[in-house]
Parts: sequence; structure tokens; C-alpha cells
Amino acid sequence: MKNFDRNFFALRLTKQTNRRAVLVKSLSQNLTLGVTLLLVTPTLAAADIAVRFIESAPKDSFRFENLGSCAITQEILALDLSKSAAGLIFDTEPTGRGVEVFQPLEVTQGADFLVEAPVTQDGASKTELVVSELPPSGAIRFTVDVDDTLTASDLGQIRVSGSEIVGAEVRLGEIIAVFDETGRALLTVACETA
Repeated sequence: MKNFDRNFFALRLTKQTNRRAVLVKSLSQNLTLGVTLLLVTPTLAAADIAVRFIESAPKDSFRFENLGSCAITQEILALDLSKSAAGLIFDTEPTGRGVEVFQPLEVTQGADFLVEAPVTQDGASKTELVVSELPPSGAIRFTVDVDDTLTASDLGQIRVSGSEIVGAEVRLGEIIAVFDETGRALLTVACETA
């Protein structure tokens, strides 16, 4: 009987030890899987695109800078001046709706981030930048002449004040930002980082 009791207890102890080993191994695998998932699970971040209008003579400029932590890829940045307080337009040709001085649209920074150079018609109030990739800290800048269409305006029709660009919009997909009286707009775009 003593041998039977010893064998029974030894077998029971071996089974308990094996169960513990299996449990520890299972917990270890689950913990490894959990840590791996945590490391590869994307987290939400933001790509803040700061847009600035700079009045200057003879060329005005627009600057788009990615202040966020992730790149903007395969997107269209659309600039719409039609809702501006002064009815702003692009003056790109010597004849047309613009006043006196004209300047065609010219990309002066970040051309490598664009699929192609934007084309804007004289008198138009909209243009689009087709972005291939705008990395964090990347910027795109273009110059062009912008005129207002008011008969009586703050600085005359060939110069644009901050209050005259108020209401103009910049769009990225469904996200819209509106220019303020300082000539600035901010697009906040959610994105994923690994």
C-alpha cells in the first residue's frame, strides 16, 4: 500500500508540475503575443497642415507645412478663394480679370512632394495641389499674384489685407480649414503610425 501511495502521489505531483509548466508556457506565449501586438498596433497621430498666405509685391505666396508626426500621401490639397471676404482671384495673365500686375503660379518649395505642378487659370479662385507625399516638417510653397474683386478695398485691388482673405478655404479630403484675419488656416488630419 505504501508503494501505491507513493506512486499515486508522485504521479499526482508530476501531473501538477506538468500543468504548471503548461500554464507558465501558455502565459508566456500570451504575454509575448500581447507585447508584439502592442508594438505593431498602429496608434493615432495627427498631421497638422499649417497654411499661410503671405502678401507681397509683386508675388504673393501660399505655404503648406506638415507640422504633424506622419506623412500625407496621395491626397489633394484644394485651395478655394471664392468664399473670401474680398472675392479673391488668381491674376496669372496680363489680360483678364486681374488688376495691373500679374504673376503665373510657380512652385518655389517642395515640388518633389507634388505629382505635378498645379495649373491655375487667370481669374480663377480655385487651385489644387496633388500631393504624392508630404512628410513631417515638409513644406510646399508657391507664388502667384492674388487680387481682390472689390471696388473699394483696404489696400486697393492689387494688394490683399488679412481681413480680405477671411473665409477662404483649404481642403484635404473631407477636412476643411478656413483662413483667419492673419492669413492662416490649420488642417488637422488624423493618421496612423506603426
